[in-house]
This record gives sequence, C-alpha cells and structure tokens, in this order.
Amino acid sequence: MQIVSLPQLSHTTLSELQDGLQSGAFTSEDLVRTYLKRIEEVNDRVHAVVEVNSSAVETARALDEERRLHGHRGPWHGVPVLIKDSIATTDMENTSGSYALSGATIDRDASVVQRLRAAGAIVLGTTNLSQWGNARSSDANNSYKSQSSNGWSATGGQTYGVYHVKQDPSGSSSGSAVATSLGLALAAVGNETDGSIICPAGRSAVVGIKPTPGLTPRDLVILPKRIGTVGVMAQTVEDAAALLTVIAGACPHDRRTEEIPFDEIPDYRSFCRRSALRGARIGIPRNAFQNNDGNVVDAVELAALEETISIMAKAGAVIVDPAEYPEYATFFAKSPSMKAVYNNADWKAQFEDYVARLTKNPQNIHTISDLVEFTKTCPAEEYPSRNIDGLLHIEKALSADDPSVEAAFEQVRQWAMEGCIQGAVQRHQLDALILPSGVSTTVAAAACCPVINVPWGYYPKGTPLVWNGRGNLLLRHENTPFGLSFIGLPFTEHKLIAYSYAFEQLTRVRDRGKQYITPTTELDDVLDSSSTNNTEWQDLPTQEKQIPGSNIRIHLHMTASQDTVNV
Repeated sequence: MQIVSLPQLSHTTLSELQDGLQSGAFTSEDLVRTYLKRIEEVNDRVHAVVEVNSSAVETARALDEERRLHGHRGPWHGVPVLIKDSIATTDMENTSGSYALSGATIDRDASVVQRLRAAGAIVLGTTNLSQWGNARSSDANNSYKSQSSNGWSATGGQTYGVYHVKQDPSGSSSGSAVATSLGLALAAVGNETDGSIICPAGRSAVVGIKPTPGLTPRDLVILPKRIGTVGVMAQTVEDAAALLTVIAGACPHDRRTEEIPFDEIPDYRSFCRRSALRGARIGIPRNAFQNNDGNVVDAVELAALEETISIMAKAGAVIVDPAEYPEYATFFAKSPSMKAVYNNADWKAQFEDYVARLTKNPQNIHTISDLVEFTKTCPAEEYPSRNIDGLLHIEKALSADDPSVEAAFEQVRQWAMEGCIQGAVQRHQLDALILPSGVSTTVAAAACCPVINVPWGYYPKGTPLVWNGRGNLLLRHENTPFGLSFIGLPFTEHKLIAYSYAFEQLTRVRDRGKQYITPTTELDDVLDSSSTNNTEWQDLPTQEKQIPGSNIRIHLHMTASQDTVNV
C-alpha cells in the first residue's frame, strides 16, 4: 500500500501538482475545490479575487476524464490559474475594476486565455486590480487625498497585501500577486505598462515576469499597446517560466508578436540552472537608484545589494559596479511629459477599440467621455473621493496615429534604450542588469525591455510606518517584502530566467517572510477517502470538508456601498 504525501498548496510547485495528478493521488476536481475553499477562507480580508469561474469544477471533471482516457496535454493540464480582471474571457466579466463594463460580454477569449485553456489550465477566476490599471486617478503615491490607491477598484474593493493588515499591495496587478502569494491558485496572469507586474510581485514576495512587449499577445487586454505587455506571476521562477512558455508566441491578433526573433518559443524552464550565474556579467546602474515616481533606494535595500553582490560573485558572476545608464539624467528630466503623450493616446485607442468589440454593452460605454461621465455619476465608483485625473488626461489625448505620438515614443525609447539599458549593456559587455524592483521598471518600460522580479528581502523590526498619499495603506512597515529585478535587452527572457533562478536557489528569500493571514485548507480537507483507490492518506481527517456547490459564480468583494449599483 502506497503512502502519499500531499503537496501543501501554500508553497507547492507545478511539478508536485502534476506528480500528484498523474499518479492519481488527487484529481483536478479535488484541486479546484481546495483552491475555491482557500479563496473563501481569506478573500473577505484581502479582496484578491473578484470572480470565480462558475464552470471551474465542470472543466476540472472534463480534464480529469481526458487524462484518464487519453493522457495529459502537458504540465498545465488540470492546474488552476487566475487572470487579471482586464483580460477578456467569454465565461467571466472583464471589467478592469469598473461598473462601466459590468454585464458586458465579448465574442471570444483573449489569445492568452485561449492558450491557457489549450494547454489544459483551468481558468479559476479573475483577480482585482488598481482600477483601469492605475489609469483612472492621480499617482497613487502622491500627497493628494483625492487620489485612488493601489489595488482599489469599484468592482473588487480594496486589495490588501498579506504581510500587514493595511499593507499597500502595489499595483496594478495587485490581486494576481496577493492571490499567488497566498496559494489561491498555482499562478496568475497579469499585465504591465510600467511596474504593474514587477512592483506588486515584489510586495507579495513572488516571482513576476514582465516580458518584452510582443512576446505574448495583448489582444482583448485593456492596456496601451506600444509598451504594454501580458506576463505571469508564480511562487517560483521555474513555475513562472513554465507559464510564460504557454502564453508566449506569435499571434495573428497582435502584429507586435511578429517581432519575435526566433521561430519557436523555447521551454523557458530549460534555462533554470543553478550554475547559470557562473561567468555572467551583471551590471548595477547606480545612477538609476531614483526614478520619476519618487522611489529611492533606501538603506535596507542598499545593505541587501551588498550581500547580493557577494552572493553572485561567489557563484561565479562578474559584477560590474557601477554600470551606469549613460543618458539617465536626460531620460529622468525629459521623459515624463512625453511618455504621457503616447501612453494616454494608446490607452484611449485601445479602450475604445475594446468597447467597440463588445457583444453586449449594458451601460452604453463607447468613448472615454462616456466612461468619464459614468464614473462621475455611479455612486459605487466613489467619485469625487477618488479622482479621475488620469481619465481626464486620456480624454484629451491625441489620436494614437498622430505622427507626434509616434515621435514622442521613439524619442523616449531612444533615451531609455540606447541611452540607458542598451548603452550600459554594450559599454560594459553585460548579460543583464540588476536593480531594486522599486526603481527598475520605468526605463525598462520605455525601452520595451523584459524584467523579472525575484523575492529579495523584508524590512526589519523597527521600520517606521510610511503611509500612502491617501492615508489608507502602508507603503512600508516591518516585514514588508521587497524584490530584486533582473533586466535585459528585448527577447532575452531566457537569460533573465536563468540568472533569476540561480539567484532564487542561492537565497530562498520567500521562505523567510511571515504573512499575517494564510488559508489553512489543503487537499486532504476535501478528499474523500473512498476515491483514493489503494492509497493511504497521511493525516486524512475523519470527515470530508466540502466546498458548497460545484457551479459557483461569486463577486467576492462585498462592502455596504457596493451591494447595489445605481447606474
């Protein structure tokens, strides 16, 4: 009689789940029910998940039967993942956090969702975000009380980080990061224009991969298309690499994917080698330790950096320190206003293109002006308590096809690419750059370069509390996680995965943090001993705990002001 040790979903891996599924230790239906119960346990506190898929259990059963009859499709067969609520699906709402799109429907899934499903992944639900990808309001870290906050949306409420009851989760892929950290699914999909994957991944102590724009298709995803990209989050580099492998590749719905310089997408897991840092030339652009968002590398991160230099050097890396961005001063001074020109134009164009494709549009939202008016008049949108300065700027944006918009993009990209990242890489013959994640994303976004966040450390006891501008979330506190970013030239994700994996294996930082809330439901709580088929379970409870219902469609944010929406 075989003794089976079940994986613990708070810190399991894709290979552990597939081993269990392939051996028959548990089914995908068991896995879905367990994850749903975990969401039910904690979501009223953290507001990470907006909606769970009503067909998730049914889909799991079908995939279990397919596995039994025909074998498995690959590593993601029957494994639940979550997606950000700005990525279109036909079986769940895609609201980007606003009631303006509540009840709206679209005729097909986004290509990244199609690829997940084709790989056998179970799209378990959607995750909360900073509304409209942080495009609605003024900068969430400035001093104005009427700004919104990272991780807040009208439809999803306020997402909180899991290392303090009032932790700012960063954004905009806030729910994806928090859900991944808590093990509410094995992994999650997010998207990023500037920091929306990397920064929340850092604050949730998970791995985030922001790919080169064009490596993954962006169709039916609400984000600016010149620099926007769809990426992934997981608890480990290897699992994030596995998910990136699924969603990457050329796509007829996104012409930007024609820029991919190789014919076939590699299995990015194959680059996960402990020895990868040996001989790698890693640069540190210290003149970029302050960015346009006001983030500055502090003493805690500087101390972590010195330790990191020692660790990497002992692993055989050649550390080039400093490896300055040659034109960073120019980028820092001149790029903000020019970035707004193309980001606002692209956001407006993409939004209006998206709503034009809706097959059902109950609120009759067709333009940015319609969205502005709706936001002002729908009480659940919390205007004017949360301003709409960002949307007002977008409303006035130029056409995305205006030559001056492309000119602004090309100028900023030149400063960021030749003047910063490529300039440093070529001058010092580097394989990659590293920066604290809080200051890593802005130049990389403008240059259209990939970034990977790896858990790096936690703020020590006695750290002073630092509140956001709205005064409702803690930006910094004792036990706040922070991340390290690996940055490379376009389409060098394979290199960054190799180096970040090696660093992750050397440091194991994620294991050191202490979450204030953790779901306790595990597989053995939902398994029925009668289905084990000659398998004896360790620590099996005497009574099975069942999650109510197999067809569940729940909007999981519930606050008094949001139960009823007046439109």
